[in-house]
Amino acid sequence: MPECQPSAPSRQALACVNLHGLYGSTVARLPYTFRILLENAHRAGRAADVEAILAWPETGPGRAQVDFMPRRLLMHDTTAVPALVDLAMMRRQVDRASGDPSIVDTQTPVAVSIDHSIGVDFYGTSDAMARNRAREIERNAERYTFLKWADTAFDRLKLFPPGSGILHTLNIEHLATVADVEGGVLLPDTVLGTDSHTPMIGALGVLGWGIGGLEAEGIMLGHAMPLRLPEVV
Repeated sequence: MPECQPSAPSRQALACVNLHGLYGSTVARLPYTFRILLENAHRAGRAADVEAILAWPETGPGRAQVDFMPRRLLMHDTTAVPALVDLAMMRRQVDRASGDPSIVDTQTPVAVSIDHSIGVDFYGTSDAMARNRAREIERNAERYTFLKWADTAFDRLKLFPPGSGILHTLNIEHLATVADVEGGVLLPDTVLGTDSHTPMIGALGVLGWGIGGLEAEGIMLGHAMPLRLPEVV
């Protein structure tokens, strides 16, 4: 891996995947989004996916399927609760079989925002938000007891309670890193989310799009998501 030049003398130089050096002039013909997919496949050692992505300019969209593993996952309460219940039941079954329940854990960092199921019982007053939040927790106490347990039980889960903000605003303003550093290597931030507005993160140059709850649950457990190479406009 080559060195990526630091932007200031005080910053340490980092290594990065040199796609142009590895795969030649074909990389320049790929859309930038596909270069991120290519880097993802290269680091994971998925040779068939690398070949399919490099062949895209000739083969066109929709003819090849590749795997993609995002660096993080974004979920809201409507989709996260059923997925977390599944993981909790898996832990219960492992415990019943005299195993260690903690082996069932989130393998990909997951951020859960409680913002989709909030009711509006009060409005038009300065204390409306606080009263709605209190009413929500009272109305769904069992759900929040479970979510507080999940927040401590699963290592890579971060929970944002009611009132923290809208899911995608949290993603853009607090969660997105644009680039991460892992073992001295600079890696692009990528995210998949269980909401159709997830591509908003593209405003920061981060690759991300919406998926379904079952796909998200597979990613939570460390499985890559299969996708057909799309058409790029």
